[in-house]
Amino acid sequence: MRRYVPLLVLALAVVTCGLYLVQVAAADTASLSVTDAAGNVDPVQDIGRIFDFSVTSSDNTYFWVTYRPTGGSSCAPSYDSDSGDDFFIWPYYENVSAGSQHVRVVRTFDDSGSYLFCMYLGDDSDVNTLIGSQTVTFRQPTGSISFSTTPSSPLLDESVTLTFSGASEAPRYLYTKIRPAGGAGCAPTADSDTGDSLIWDEYVNGSFSFPIIQNFSPAGNYQVCAWLAANSYDTNPIGGPKAFTLTITNPAPRMNISVSKSGAGSGTVTSSPAGISCGSTCSHAFAYGSSVSLSASPQAGSTFAGWSGACSGTGSCTLTMSGNRAVTATFTKSVQTRITKATINSRKRTATFKFVGSGGVKPYRFQCKLDKKKYSSCRSAKTYKHLKLGKHTFRVRAKDHAGRVDKTPAIKKFKIKH
Repeated sequence: MRRYVPLLVLALAVVTCGLYLVQVAAADTASLSVTDAAGNVDPVQDIGRIFDFSVTSSDNTYFWVTYRPTGGSSCAPSYDSDSGDDFFIWPYYENVSAGSQHVRVVRTFDDSGSYLFCMYLGDDSDVNTLIGSQTVTFRQPTGSISFSTTPSSPLLDESVTLTFSGASEAPRYLYTKIRPAGGAGCAPTADSDTGDSLIWDEYVNGSFSFPIIQNFSPAGNYQVCAWLAANSYDTNPIGGPKAFTLTITNPAPRMNISVSKSGAGSGTVTSSPAGISCGSTCSHAFAYGSSVSLSASPQAGSTFAGWSGACSGTGSCTLTMSGNRAVTATFTKSVQTRITKATINSRKRTATFKFVGSGGVKPYRFQCKLDKKKYSSCRSAKTYKHLKLGKHTFRVRAKDHAGRVDKTPAIKKFKIKH
């Protein structure tokens, strides 16, 4: 088996004034660049990369490469004597021609860290020469994990959606665990953590989002741990161990509002926030300390006369729920006026009217009006004298004790004849 000589020396012996000129061929060399598909230098673990060997050879021969973690001895003089692993698959070399060329291989590197690549040229594994060595540092892929809950402030025994989301640059698995807070932090690996599993061995590659629904008891703080790792015992996860705090609170005590209605009228009472629609639902419990507004709406023909109990007045009522509350809403019939009798005497040119009020709050006062004159106070019976011949219109309206006036006065049209 022949031994390969790395430097081909072409000697031209020319004697000129006692001097010899010697022309030497370029040395055999090799270098390595690890790039992504776009040509960017980016050595990374577990993601396919182009390993581009730039090789200059003085002869047609074989190109051999070994690799191993840095920190040990330098490259051995020959391929066979080097302790590194074979980079190329069987037959463990690539053919190269005389001259400069690129040997490109697409490869997914399994580890991160710094590695020494040793490059050889020669006709056989034990007849070759080291022509280059290079250290390449492979970065770890990036990964991120975030955590959220719906609702954002979960309560005891309430269904809570826990969402784990994020992104993984390379294929990995998501592991999450939970336990009461206050102990040790998240363990280096999912296997060694003492929490209970939430998500286990869920494959991810790129963006991800995993929601799960849980109920929690007792109330308190919980520690949530998450790992984005090659497996459950991976001590070098690309995401995590990431710690999150989940707080489960006891629900606030609830105070009751009880609404009753009184009076001859009708109407409804509603609340904001929703809960009371009385009508049908006249009692509801609201969170302690919350503010609740009550509104009364009379039906047609009725009037809201006012509140009693925990509310007063005739407008909307706002209650602070520091305790149970009882409220009464009074609805009365709307103030109405009715003409009970009209006596028209054309000969004497007089007209007399009797009338009564109803609804509202007694006693009533009345206002009368004839034709285009203004309303003025009056009593039943009301008599008009010295009336002109022709058509007339009488109007009367009642006003109750609360000051509410009949919006639809009673009307009587009549005629004084010759």
